[in-house]
Amino acid sequence: HWNTVYIHEGELSIQFIKELIDHSYEMVIKGLPKKLRESL
Repeated sequence: HWNTVYIHEGELSIQFIKELIDHSYEMVIKGLPKKLRESL
């Protein structure tokens, strides 16, 4: 599933945007096979 985030200047903190990116990355990594995940 994908979510769209519209970023307008000043509405979302940079820290919050980074947290969203990190969370998305973790979700993708979690779905990879163990061998591939360990190679990252």
